[in-house]
Amino acid sequence: MITNNLGTVIYSFLYGKKVGQDKNGNKFYVNRYNNKKKWVIYNKIVDPTSLMVVWQLWLTNKKNALPIEFNKNKDYVWQKERKPNYSGTKDSYHPKISKYITNDSSKDKETKEIWSPK
Repeated sequence: MITNNLGTVIYSFLYGKKVGQDKNGNKFYVNRYNNKKKWVIYNKIVDPTSLMVVWQLWLTNKKNALPIEFNKNKDYVWQKERKPNYSGTKDSYHPKISKYITNDSSKDKETKEIWSPK
């Protein structure tokens, strides 16, 4: 299964110069003739939220300096493990299915009665 567009892969082979790779296996390219054109070839799933912040800044910044990764493998106690974006999937948050909301049917019946003037 090809995760990236075939045209992007061919363009990367012909005109791209690989400048780096992150810990997830995503490869970062810059155009050989124009350093302002930057792109990424994703390793498994095309998910922009899986990119590290330093690489996101490099892609969107106008400067051509490569990101310097300090403490590449060091994780702090307060850091949480990255989770993918679940929007649009069955695992996304939905308030009516939330585990914190209890289903009280007697309250629902009282609020759903039709009011009629006397």
